[in-house]
Amino acid sequence: MLFLYKGSGDHSSYATFRPVTVNPVPYRLFAQVLRRRTQAWAEREKVLGELQHASCQGRRLEDNLFIRTQFIELATGPGGELWAAFLDVEKAYDCVEHEVLWNRLRLQELPEEVVARLRALYTDMKVVVEWQGLRSRPIEVQRGLRQGCPLSPLLFMLLLSDLEGELERCGLRFDLTYMDDGRVV
Repeated sequence: MLFLYKGSGDHSSYATFRPVTVNPVPYRLFAQVLRRRTQAWAEREKVLGELQHASCQGRRLEDNLFIRTQFIELATGPGGELWAAFLDVEKAYDCVEHEVLWNRLRLQELPEEVVARLRALYTDMKVVVEWQGLRSRPIEVQRGLRQGCPLSPLLFMLLLSDLEGELERCGLRFDLTYMDDGRVV
């Protein structure tokens, strides 16, 4: 695991660096194949909400920005009113509990063989931390998604995919979501 400077803040503070896992090429290739298959399943089964725009076929960040701009203009016109709360899950990937994720994927009816392969990628997972030229001994990872892995964004979106529906049942709704960011109106 390497730490990349975020671009601002104190260079000596750990908080101004983003941890990125550098995985071997065979791992990345396998993860990319698994991501494509899982993404195809999620789109076919309509598991991800229609308002999720990250990594979804035919949906672009630019569309998300255009829709938000139009929404604000309509809501703030004559007689309009807008209340919004912006959500950003801090350290989103770091807090994912593996067993919760596997159970969530099973509830969504992802084929068990795919869940087993995903689980295998996280079984006995260890990282070596490199910081300022020093390397740690291997450290066992108990939770979290790998930063820099092609699967991580999709796994995180699948984990939170029901949030949109749950908020609507409470009388709230998302207008658009992008990865670990969302806005409730």
